[in-house]
This record gives sequence, structure tokens and C-alpha cells, in this order.
Amino acid sequence: IRALSNVLARPLDGERCVVVHTELTNEGTEQFGMLPDLYLAVVTADGDAIRKAPVSLSSRPPYRMGVRSGSTLDGNSVFVVPQDARLTSVRWAAGPAAEDPAVTWEL
Repeated sequence: IRALSNVLARPLDGERCVVVHTELTNEGTEQFGMLPDLYLAVVTADGDAIRKAPVSLSSRPPYRMGVRSGSTLDGNSVFVVPQDARLTSVRWAAGPAAEDPAVTWEL
């Protein structure tokens, strides 16, 4: 992504931006202390997992840090993907390790 100013960014040639809106409900007894979309990825037909971009949109608020027990938060995550990539799923994981709980939504 190419930054045009402090507040504006555009995808480079051959890229496009995809915005994913998700909600996270913490049904546990302790606060979920990370950004809820930290380990969110879109997955292409080739199996490539693309992590979120370090940008947000003023019209689509990003997640805030942490989710209190019993609370639900929603947020929007921006992904920069190749223009011709076919997205097949969205995957969320509770952490970076392979054994961390994960959920996949097929598109």
C-alpha cells in the first residue's frame, strides 16, 4: 500500500483492498486482552493466508484493544490482496501457534 499523506493510502498497481467486518463475543470469564483481529486472515484459492494491513478506514471503525468477559465487540479489518486473487475463506485464530483455537468461514 502506498501512503499518499498522513491520512490517505491507496493500493499499488495490481493490488486491491478488501474490508472484512467481524464480531467477537467473549463468553469466557476473563478479558480477552488482544486486538480481536490480530490473527485474522483472508485465504486465497492458492492457500495463501494474508494478514490484515496496518491501516484503518474512518468510515469503517477498527477494533479496539480487548474484549471484556460477556461483551461483544465488532470491527473492520483491511486486507491488501493481489488484484486477481480469488478469496475462498476468512480465518480467525486465538493466537499465532498452530494449536491455538481457530475458526474458518468459507466464502
